[in-house]
Amino acid sequence: MLTLGALALLLVSSYVVGTLWIRAREPVVTLELPPDVGGRLVDCGGFRVHIVERGEGPPVLVLHGTGGSTANWPDSVLDALAARHRIIALDMLGTGFSERSDAFAYGFALWNRELLGLLDALNIPRASIIGHSLGGYAALMFAADHPDRVDRVVTIGSGFWAPWWFFVLLTPGAGEMYLAAQPYFGPTFSHVHEHQALQAYEIRGTRRSLLSYARGSVWEAWSLRNKVEAVEAPVLQIHAALDEQVPYSAAERLHGRLKASRLVRIEGSHHFVMIDAPQQLITEIEAFLG
Repeated sequence: MLTLGALALLLVSSYVVGTLWIRAREPVVTLELPPDVGGRLVDCGGFRVHIVERGEGPPVLVLHGTGGSTANWPDSVLDALAARHRIIALDMLGTGFSERSDAFAYGFALWNRELLGLLDALNIPRASIIGHSLGGYAALMFAADHPDRVDRVVTIGSGFWAPWWFFVLLTPGAGEMYLAAQPYFGPTFSHVHEHQALQAYEIRGTRRSLLSYARGSVWEAWSLRNKVEAVEAPVLQIHAALDEQVPYSAAERLHGRLKASRLVRIEGSHHFVMIDAPQQLITEIEAFLG
C-alpha cells in the first residue's frame, strides 16, 4: 500500500516525466497551415484562427468537440449543409491549427472571445452555431453571453456529464502521462483525418490546452450549468442513443434547463453522429435551420 509520501513522489515524478515527454511530442513552435490542410488562418481580434468555409447563404459556425478540429466534420456533411448555408467550420483556440499560447486561460470565456472576433472579422452580424460535444456547450455559452449575435443553436452529443478521461486529465501527473502517451487525442475516422490529427498534435501547446481547460473548468462548472438557462435562441439537441461518452440522460438534464429546445434521439448511433448517421443529422439540422 502506498504511503502519502510515496504517492506524492509518484505524482511529482509523473508530472516531470509527462511534461518532458509532451515537449518531445510537440516539436513545432511556429503556427503555419500545412499545404495539405484546407482553409485559411484568420486574424480574429488578435487571435489566429483556422477556418474552413463552404457555400453561400445564412452563416453557420461549426464547432468540434474536445481536442478535435475541423477534420472531425466529414466533407460530405459540410458540403451538404453548404447547399443552403454559408458554413464556417473553425478550430477552437488551442486545437487544430488555431493559435496556442501559455498566456491563454482555456475555457468558455476565451472561446467566446474567439467566436466574437471571428464574426467581426468576417463582418457577420448574426449566425447560427452547430457544436459537437464540448463545441455544443461552447455554442450555448456564446448564445447566453451574446444573444444579439446568435440565431439558432444545434448541439450534438452535449450534456451535463464528464467522461472518465476527464478525471484523468484533472490529476496532475496522471494527465500529463496520459496525453504524452498518445500521438493525438480522440478517435480518427480516416487516413486523412489521422494524418491531420498527427500534424496538429505536433504543435507546441496542444496538450497543455487540454490540461488547462480540464483543470480550469472545475471552478466554473456549476455557474455554467445555470448559465444555459439564459439562452434565448431556439436550440436543437441531437443525441445518440448509444453515446458512450455523454449518455442520453445527460442530454435530457440539459434539455430541462433550456428555455426553447427540442431533443432528438438518434437510434443506433454513438457519440460521433456525423460519422455514424450523417444523413439523419443533415436532415434534422436542415429542417431546424429552415
